[in-house]
Parts: sequence; structure tokens; C-alpha cells
Amino acid sequence: MLIRPMRKNILVRRFIAVLCRYVGNEHDRTLEVDLRHAEEEVRRCVDNEIIDVIKEIMETLMMSVTLERYADRKAPWVLVHRALTWPKSQAHQLKKEAVEMKENRLRPLVGERTPAIWKVCDFSAWGEQNTRDWDG
Repeated sequence: MLIRPMRKNILVRRFIAVLCRYVGNEHDRTLEVDLRHAEEEVRRCVDNEIIDVIKEIMETLMMSVTLERYADRKAPWVLVHRALTWPKSQAHQLKKEAVEMKENRLRPLVGERTPAIWKVCDFSAWGEQNTRDWDG
């Protein structure tokens, strides 16, 4: 039987999904092992510099969507905390940093594929955040 290697796009998508799950759950050893395995696998096929940039973008996006969702909470105790910490403002700043990374670091490496990669990153971050809200 002929076993085909996994396509690069699938490996990158899997890495992004596992990384989204890991960010914010760094204490979970199972997720740590999953991330290490996914990262090793994708680095065998894709340029390490691209993976480093995607990893940094995803970590920033996950922090951004978490803060943005937190800023939308309506509980009274959250309102007081929001007034002191401005999570919405922090979320927008993090998103801006991620967009700058996309334009200044990712685009020179991947060219016209940048919008597609960005869409996967952004949607994955929000998808994971929505899953956490649903499960929590």
C-alpha cells in the first residue's frame, strides 16, 4: 500500500489548531506533547522561519480574542475590572501587532498566500475562543 505524505497545508492547519488549544492552557501536559509533536511534524516540511512567524501571530491572536471576549462580559464584577484594565483596548493593540507581523514578517516569506494564511489564523483563534466559551 502506498502511503502518501500529508500535505503541507494540512500540517500547518493542524499545527495552528493545536497551538490555539495550547495557548491559555500551558499547564496541560497532554496539550504540550500534542503541540510539540505537531510542531516537529510541520517543521520537517515547512520553512522554520514561516512556522516561527505563524506561531508568534497565533499566540498574539489568541491573547487578543481572549481579552476581547472578556471585555464583552456583562457581570457587575467584570465591569469594575474592565474599567481598571481596559481589556478591549489591549485586545485591539494585540490584534494590531498581529496584523503588523503579518504584513512585515509573513508577507515577505509567503507572498500572495498571506491572506489565506491570515484567514486560517484569525478564524482558528476565534473558533477556539468560541469553543472555550461553549465548554466553559
